[in-house]
Amino acid sequence: MLDFDPIEIWFFEKCYVRLSTGNYDLKDIKNRFKHLTNNSVNKKAENFVKEEGFLSQDDFKIYIDSERGEGSFKRIQD
Repeated sequence: MLDFDPIEIWFFEKCYVRLSTGNYDLKDIKNRFKHLTNNSVNKKAENFVKEEGFLSQDDFKIYIDSERGEGSFKRIQD
């Protein structure tokens, strides 16, 4: 059984991150393009660009470390 308290994140040795088409917004909870990362859903969004729907592991590390401080990505993996 999966539990979200505390949340568990599993990484493969090399991974990628899927992104939603829009920015997450609780005030617009019905907008599936902001809350789902599935390409089958997001490809129907007006502003969908397939090449922009993913981050490589290296790019994700850079993003997390820039947002949360150097070493944050490593702490996520530990």
